Amino acid sequence: MTIHMRQVQVTCFVRHLSCTNFAEQTARQLLGEGGMQLSPIKAFILDKSIENNWYIPWHQDLKIAVKQILQVEGYTNWTLEAGIPHTEPPLNILEGITTLRVHLDNCTKRNGAIYILPKTHNRGKLTSSQIEEAVTNETALCCEVQQGGVMIFKPLLLHNSPLSQQEMPRRILQIEYVKKELLSPLLEWH
Repeated sequence: MTIHMRQVQVTCFVRHLSCTNFAEQTARQLLGEGGMQLSPIKAFILDKSIENNWYIPWHQDLKIAVKQILQVEGYTNWTLEAGIPHTEPPLNILEGITTLRVHLDNCTKRNGAIYILPKTHNRGKLTSSQIEEAVTNETALCCEVQQGGVMIFKPLLLHNSPLSQQEMPRRILQIEYVKKELLSPLLEWH
């Protein structure tokens, strides 16, 4: 019961924080979007530690969560994840999404800091062979961030998440924003 209540409280906190003017203004300032209106479309906490550990290979974040599955031109690769419909939207929507990561702990090489391949978000959606070629031929950058630091990136940026190798937790609040004018009139965000 206590665990369930804690999850509900954390969920409410994350939802509230992602919708505050402070979070949106921070995202806009860091993005240089000026008067652009941003909408939060996804928010969650990543809690990585030795006990709760995972590895994610090099990838781009290509899926969005929507309220229902509809056959809409340009939306492909439909899946149901944890009961929520997901789809791969057209490129212009992916280019309009920005991820804001607020680091609740120090994030280091030893506790699972993500690695990126700089500027790969400018190449559009990459095939598996293009990803493999980029990983082989380009230099990865480890994104170590101090507690309280903010990292912003585009979901098309090639990145991976290595396993944590130490007891120190790596908790991150991750919020994804999209420019409001990109929201599809046919599909609603979940």
